Amino acid sequence: MEEELHRYTCFCGREMGIPPFYKEKLVSCPRCLSFLIVPAETGGLAGEPSLWFETARLQFRPAEPRDWRAWHEIHADSRNYDFEISDPVGVSESRKYLKASRYPRGFLKSKRLVFLATNEDGLVLGNVTVTFTQPYLTAVLGIMFHHDHQGRGYGAEAVGAVCDWLTRILGVEKVSAMCDSKNLACRRVLEKVGFKTEGIMEKFFHHPERGWLDSPVYALFREG
Repeated sequence: MEEELHRYTCFCGREMGIPPFYKEKLVSCPRCLSFLIVPAETGGLAGEPSLWFETARLQFRPAEPRDWRAWHEIHADSRNYDFEISDPVGVSESRKYLKASRYPRGFLKSKRLVFLATNEDGLVLGNVTVTFTQPYLTAVLGIMFHHDHQGRGYGAEAVGAVCDWLTRILGVEKVSAMCDSKNLACRRVLEKVGFKTEGIMEKFFHHPERGWLDSPVYALFREG
């Protein structure tokens, strides 16, 4: 027996039918390509996902291509790469990365969002990257705060806020993260927020200076 579809109306006016599992989750309309939240009530109007949120000390917004200098300042500074498996990026890479992550057009193809974390004065302290791996039910998290702003609890505050937004607002079922096994600060941040280890990837990456790196695999699941 086929499952009865959950019906709702998109912004474009088209009536849609979708499996009930997707109620209150992020989807993309196949007609107008808009991103929307499926309403809980049958026949309801789709909701528009908010990409702006905040904590007590930080404000989060999706990065635009024009923000490439602020993003580049963090990702081009070698002081921020003590435990990263990648290398500092160049100007061209920074521009392309943010262009490919722009919401909604870039995101539609890359499935990646970059959130800038700013203080009350608008200064960019760090960023959190969300890459959807099973659109839009699971996601992988990446985070980098500038060396000058580390050690102040911003990492846990940012990861907690983004994960809450993903699971509570978008209905994401699982958020994953990985890091160098020797990156104790990152591991503490993930565990403080509620991530659990699913295992470890041995010899996950060979670094030219640090040799073979192992990486624990972390996951946080949506409650309910």
